[in-house]
Amino acid sequence: MNSHIELPIISNGLRIFSEQKDDKVFRQIDSAMENTEALIFVGFGYEEQNMKFFQSSSLIQLKVFGTAFAFSNDDREQISSEIASSLKVGHDHVFLEDCTGAELFNAFSRRIKKAIGSR
Repeated sequence: MNSHIELPIISNGLRIFSEQKDDKVFRQIDSAMENTEALIFVGFGYEEQNMKFFQSSSLIQLKVFGTAFAFSNDDREQISSEIASSLKVGHDHVFLEDCTGAELFNAFSRRIKKAIGSR
């Protein structure tokens, strides 16, 4: 299995948002998350103003993967707890790693494919 070859297939479902103070953005994210199986944060600062976009009450099976390059262990644990609480998922469904985006996809390629249902 070569994750570099499969990355374009996985990336078809990626959605990117820019920082805006607009209710339309909230609605778009809420709508996109209704059927979401996995959230993948790459190069995301996990700032409070950005995290407010990600809240839910019905994503119990959701898996969250993210880069936290150069974040301390304590900060990664705190952010993981905040994500789990905000999205109402188990802490064991949140995977934040001190790595780059490429390293994240290489390290979790099987788990990500399983979470999104390999297409």
